[in-house]
Amino acid sequence: MVFGRVMVLFALTSMALPVWALDWRLEAQFEATRQDALASPLPLVEAEPFSWQQRYDLSLRDSGVGLDLRLEQDGYRDSRTEWTVRQAYYDGALLDYELTVGQKHLHWDYGFLASPLNWVGPADGRSDTLADPLISVQRFRGVNVDQSVCTLRLEEQQEICLVRTQGFAGSLDWQLAAGYQEGWQFGAGASWVFGPRWEYHGAATWFEKALRQQYKSGVLSKEFDSAWDVLLGVSTSGQGGWQLLFEHHLDSRALSADDWSRLLQDMDGDQQATPAEALAPAWQGKPLSANRSLFRVTQQWRDWDFTGTAVGFWVEWPTLLLELEASYGWTQNTRWSLGWQSTPASGMLGRIGQSNAYTLGFNWVIAP
Repeated sequence: MVFGRVMVLFALTSMALPVWALDWRLEAQFEATRQDALASPLPLVEAEPFSWQQRYDLSLRDSGVGLDLRLEQDGYRDSRTEWTVRQAYYDGALLDYELTVGQKHLHWDYGFLASPLNWVGPADGRSDTLADPLISVQRFRGVNVDQSVCTLRLEEQQEICLVRTQGFAGSLDWQLAAGYQEGWQFGAGASWVFGPRWEYHGAATWFEKALRQQYKSGVLSKEFDSAWDVLLGVSTSGQGGWQLLFEHHLDSRALSADDWSRLLQDMDGDQQATPAEALAPAWQGKPLSANRSLFRVTQQWRDWDFTGTAVGFWVEWPTLLLELEASYGWTQNTRWSLGWQSTPASGMLGRIGQSNAYTLGFNWVIAP
């Protein structure tokens, strides 16, 4: 049923192509997951052993107008179908300025584990969030750009207005930004390519007023205070198709290592002063811990891509999250993937029932 709806949408789009000369792209993704759930004090991971998901993304572009639609269906016993508008915007010109109006992602940062400068964009390299409605005005000075942005959020989240400038000096790409959301915030970032194989990048944002998560006297709370969001990284690659990436992320809005130590000790105590269910929000924050590190290696070989990722959460005892993935380009437009994710049962993620997960995926792209 879902596939039929997408094919009808694709057929209508194809019929309209000669009239509107649209630039279009349709991507279909199917994924099945096998999840091993552990017995735990706080079972937040669903016990369903098997789940599946199918997703269809349609992107349309024409004369500055952009529209991204998604049809998604997932589940095991109780399947659900959902339509979402991922982006809907217009890019135009106003005198010497470029104007953007609508719902659009703005990518400014250099990091993968986190993106401290993406104030109105994805939080990291794997985020899949809806774009914010916004108004953006920018002007180019050669290769440099000055930009001002104001969001038009309709939900409870506070709007943000900001200005930023980006410039280039040789192999150095740098940015500066200032904005206001609840309080002032200032950011800076840079990426430097050193020689043919090495790249260094970093970004930092200081918040005058941000919600910081804390755990004191058996109570998990959030309070407004100043905070830092900092990422440093380095990457290198070789002629054999391999690439290494290392990043460290500090976000003082998340629970500190001392807070995590007290929380886990209270959870494991013989007499819990705080019910385990009251501690659930600690695992639902993003990021989980104030300090995280990432090591990622990728290898390309013929039509194969191999990726290994290790994310370390620096808490009472460091918790490691391992991910392995192999993908095969079956044809120019299709790709199979097989993945495995694991974390030790004794770590902080084991306390919520997370264990091994296995995924099998298929991706299919249709584009002119």
